[in-house]
Parts: sequence; structure tokens; C-alpha cells
Amino acid sequence: RSHQPTTSATRMSTRHRKTKRSCPAAVAFGCTVCCLCWRLQLPFSAPRTPGRPAVPASSAAGIPNRVWEWRGCQVRYQVLGEENDGPSILLLHGLLVNADHWRRNLPALAQAGLRVYAIDFLGSGYSERLEPCGEVARSISGERTRDLRDAKVELISSSGGRGDTVSVPLSHPLGSVYNIYTWSEQTCDFIEQ
Repeated sequence: RSHQPTTSATRMSTRHRKTKRSCPAAVAFGCTVCCLCWRLQLPFSAPRTPGRPAVPASSAAGIPNRVWEWRGCQVRYQVLGEENDGPSILLLHGLLVNADHWRRNLPALAQAGLRVYAIDFLGSGYSERLEPCGEVARSISGERTRDLRDAKVELISSSGGRGDTVSVPLSHPLGSVYNIYTWSEQTCDFIEQ
């Protein structure tokens, strides 16, 4: 048996494999190192260090990276076709990915004459990572200016019979900055600028 050096990535993968039964994201997505666990602050996740990640000059696909300051936080974005006359489009990634997710689409859309932008949401990719429920995060959270009282929802059975009325929370259960309201404000501010 050959000896392989142990790296932090290897340790995290090994540690995470041992906890797959208890990690809902690992079971659902089959991941080896789970970003969702960090975002939810689950005890079996590998710790992510808050702060400003170093942004390389370009992505692995050769697309130049740029930095935008949003509410005092570093946000990485990419743009191709800025000189084009066509309409501008903004590509938004989903959970557990970043702007590099669009690495094949950006060049093709720019070649078609569009101005194409892709942005990393706060806490994703090369954008700044805040303590999810820390003081700075609370000050910029999209939830801070909204009335997010629980909504009353009536459940109806599959047979059409009347069900119970339940209360559904509209805010993030932990008060985390990583929520749809924050990301929508980030998107709107990026478009305006």
C-alpha cells in the first residue's frame, strides 16, 4: 500500500464521508465537502473562514475577474462583451455554485453581441464571507427593512377538503445574511450601477 500525503481537502472528504448518513446535503447531493452545511452552521461541516478571499486575475476558463464593493463587502463579478451594442444580461448562479458556473455561456453570449455579466452572491465564490449571523451581516441583511411576520397559510388536502391554517415564517430561521432578500438587493444594486 502506497503512502499518500494527507491534505486538508483529503481530511475533510474523509471526515465528511463518515458523516454522510447524518448530513442532509451529502445524502441529497452526494457531495464530499458540503457548502450547505457551512451555511446552515451544522456541526459536522468543515469550517469556512469568514473574510475576503483573494481574487485571481481570471477564472480557470480565462475570463477576467473584477471586484465590486457592495455595502462594504467584496463581490467578484465577470463581464464579457462590454463593447458590444446588444442588450446587457446578468447571469445569476444558484446555491452551492458561483459565477464560474457560467464559464461556457459567457463567451458564447458575448460572441452573439450581448454584454454579459455574472456575479458571485455574497458568501459564494470569491465574494466576501461574513459570519452569517454576525453584527456586520445583520447590518446589511435584506431582511432588516422588511416586515417578515409569519404568513398564515391554509392547507388543503389532496381530496380538496379544508385543512388547517398554519403559520409559515418568512425570515431566515437563524437570521443569517445569506437569504433571498439580501441577494435580491445585491442584484438590484449591481444592475443600477
